[in-house]
Amino acid sequence: MTVVLLVAAGLLLRSYAKVLAVDPGFNPRHVLLAETVLPASRYGAQDARTRFYDGVLERVMALPGVTRAAYANYPPLTFKGGRLFITIEGRPTPPPEDFTRFIVSDRVVSAGYFATLDVPVLRGREFEARDAAGAPFAAIINAKLARQHFPNEDPVGHRIKIGNPFGPNPWLTIVGVVGDMRQYGIDTAAEPEIYFAADQSVVNAPFFWPQQLVVRTTGDPLALATAVRQAVWAVDADQPVSRIQSMSQVFDAELLNRNTQLTLIGAFALLTLLIASVGLYAVLSYSVAQQLREIGVRMALGARRISVVIGVLREGFVLTAIGVVFGLAAAFAGTKLLTAWLFEIRATDPLTFTATALLLGVVAVAATALPAFRGASVNPSAVLRAE
Repeated sequence: MTVVLLVAAGLLLRSYAKVLAVDPGFNPRHVLLAETVLPASRYGAQDARTRFYDGVLERVMALPGVTRAAYANYPPLTFKGGRLFITIEGRPTPPPEDFTRFIVSDRVVSAGYFATLDVPVLRGREFEARDAAGAPFAAIINAKLARQHFPNEDPVGHRIKIGNPFGPNPWLTIVGVVGDMRQYGIDTAAEPEIYFAADQSVVNAPFFWPQQLVVRTTGDPLALATAVRQAVWAVDADQPVSRIQSMSQVFDAELLNRNTQLTLIGAFALLTLLIASVGLYAVLSYSVAQQLREIGVRMALGARRISVVIGVLREGFVLTAIGVVFGLAAAFAGTKLLTAWLFEIRATDPLTFTATALLLGVVAVAATALPAFRGASVNPSAVLRAE
């Protein structure tokens, strides 16, 4: 059990380190999120929503310590859904077996959104003031969608439509390509993604209305929570402002399950390792006590202390080796149950198994050292007189 738990803890620890090393595609530091869900009764029209967004962003950008601000319906890691089917102008309708390649993630964002999150614009441009109601419909795609559907050409200028080519939705011209962001989880790969301009009603449904204010600050973003609320209420005193949080808090929430798993399994692994060490020490101490007369006789006949130490250590290593072999075999079979929890690491990772065996070897040395040196410190004449 000790070996199995140690291997499991090692796998989770290495997986956790890989998750922390992931580039999410955006800069989460010094970012504040504030939710303002607009009621359909007052903001059903696009121009009403645009006035609200523009008014809030103007006031928030004027706050000391704010460098950028934008709106989005769902910033990264805040929502695990939002996908739709797209048609690319001039391309044939995909066969059923290729249908999933045209299912993409979708988000609605305002001008300046990518700059606010420090997401690079790889081709073309961001949304701008010209992407307003009445202007030609614009779209921005991410690099993964560009690689998937425009591998050998510049996607800027091509047109995309939501749904089938004969549906009522408008054609949207691709005006830019941005870097990939991990929308659905730090440990979930970026998906092909399309972004719509907040000021254009591509689909006039509440799901597509921006509801999260994203603010980049120069210091602690939560210190601006009150000022951001006041900026929103200056535009609409009746508008609720909820779920104010930093992007760092969103990251912490994403890692919570992994933290819990690692803590629990790590605690059990350390406890069983301690119990195993104490047990090994107790067995060897008892064994040395039973062999005191034999050790005394051997030393009286000229045996060196180092040979006594090696003998006791050998006994401890034999016991440890037997346990490690059986434990690693059980871990090899059992840790496959952890596959769903692991990130970019196999359940049979050889480095983790080797490190576990080495750790147990070090523990065995520590647990057997005291009994070994106690046996070697026996006074032969005192032992023989006692007999």
